[in-house]
Amino acid sequence: MPLSEKFQSLFTKKKMIRFFIEVVVIIGIIFAVQAWRTKDMLASDGTVHIEPIKTVSLAGKPMLLAKESERTLLYFFAPWCRVCNWSIGSLENLSETNLNIVPVAMDYESLEEVEAFVAKHNIDVDVALGNSQIGQTFGIQGYPSYYLLDENQQVIAKHFGYTTSTQIKLQNWMTL
Repeated sequence: MPLSEKFQSLFTKKKMIRFFIEVVVIIGIIFAVQAWRTKDMLASDGTVHIEPIKTVSLAGKPMLLAKESERTLLYFFAPWCRVCNWSIGSLENLSETNLNIVPVAMDYESLEEVEAFVAKHNIDVDVALGNSQIGQTFGIQGYPSYYLLDENQQVIAKHFGYTTSTQIKLQNWMTL
């Protein structure tokens, strides 16, 4: 059988339709799993307003989790979380997004543990120290979790689990 006939047999109409259906099913499953994983998080339809929350940075300075009139990405992580170790690098690629990026350390045993995580990943923004009250306010069930807040401190996007900078950029763009 000539090569062109073999190539054509690979791309029959029936095979292409089946491939398309499989891709749609896989994408549907991914969206369903993500919806299930974020079901206990705050609503991201713009109806939830976050009041200013005061905390302390890793450097010991008082700070607000979100600043007025700035789009803010709150990235909740735990230093011991393996997925956090894989996905924290995604924050580096967000410099051109004009987002106020606030990593929030949660469930840590010591400041040294958080400092080691920050040093390992070369995080060059202020890291907020979270606590159980902040975790309850945001409905944090696991790590990493993030919320995207608009300029009015309304929750406009959320995610749980591994995240890429492309996903964050896309959610930020889709909510403009």
